[in-house]
Amino acid sequence: MVYPWQYAEEDQLTIKGFTQLARKRLRLGLDVDGGLQEYLATNYKFLVDVDGLEDIPALAPLGCAALTTYRAAKRIRPYIEPEDYVVVVGLGGLGSYAVQWVKSLMPYSRLVGIDVRDETLEFTSKLANIDVLINASKEDPIKVLNELTRGLGVKAVIDLVGSPEVVSKYINIVDTLGVYMIVGLMGAPNVPIPRPRIVRSEITVTGTYTGSLPDQHEVISLVKRGLVKYREVVTRRYKFEEVNEAFNALKESKVVGRTVVLVS
Repeated sequence: MVYPWQYAEEDQLTIKGFTQLARKRLRLGLDVDGGLQEYLATNYKFLVDVDGLEDIPALAPLGCAALTTYRAAKRIRPYIEPEDYVVVVGLGGLGSYAVQWVKSLMPYSRLVGIDVRDETLEFTSKLANIDVLINASKEDPIKVLNELTRGLGVKAVIDLVGSPEVVSKYINIVDTLGVYMIVGLMGAPNVPIPRPRIVRSEITVTGTYTGSLPDQHEVISLVKRGLVKYREVVTRRYKFEEVNEAFNALKESKVVGRTVVLVS
């Protein structure tokens, strides 16, 4: 597998392992052309051994969606103690992996999954043991979370939407010394936050961008150990000539989990 978040030259960040945050990035398909080449020339250090994993097409999202959510879950783990509530907002292509990482890395936590579609909630419930499912289009998630925590709030929120509306709502449910992890980039770039509450309760607001090369190796290693249902996440496989159909399905919110386009 080729790690796609490459860099053009070493710097203080890449030396420390933060390869995805390099000063001069060389991301495949973004900074350089060639995301759909039949053959790809790359440096050997960006190769990750996937020997033993049989479903190669289903591995594709492991270099982006699974990698990003793994890093998000890994970074909130120091905040979580047994019985703490962890909320994942948005159970689509990212959320399908996020709920699995939370349960794999923090099995002692209580996981809450939130989305606005019943079919998405039902699908992700088959991937991980989600303690509480909330359809935000049918009930008030803040009210439900307050009832669950007796008004104390949750210890962590992994926000896979990131819109101003979502951030301004769920930031208010984070407990003292909790963490709000922004992953999604939907909507306007600037979001309002309750500064006094964040300061007085020492709430951490942070974000994560994809994952490092070491993270990528860890993702593949954990998948090999069966801690993530990588095959089950992929619900549809399109031929390359059907790519527009795939995009339209995404646009019309007809996708659960992930879809893969087979180039060959």
